[in-house]
Amino acid sequence: MSVRFTEDLDFRAPNAQQPIHVVGVLRQHLGVLDEPKDVVVKAIREWLKLNAASSALIRDLKRSEFAVVLDHADA
Repeated sequence: MSVRFTEDLDFRAPNAQQPIHVVGVLRQHLGVLDEPKDVVVKAIREWLKLNAASSALIRDLKRSEFAVVLDHADA
């Protein structure tokens, strides 16, 4: 296998978290799928403190009712 071939592949460690691109998947991942909005907002804000949101997730958050979490993502 050539080096070029392996550089083109998106290998991740088996325990590496897959990127989350959709608010619904993030809510499910956080276990707040059926929780009230204030609980979901708090959970997403906590997640954003430790994780970088993909551009797709940011776009989906802006389109959703949870865009407010982006206002204080750096806080």
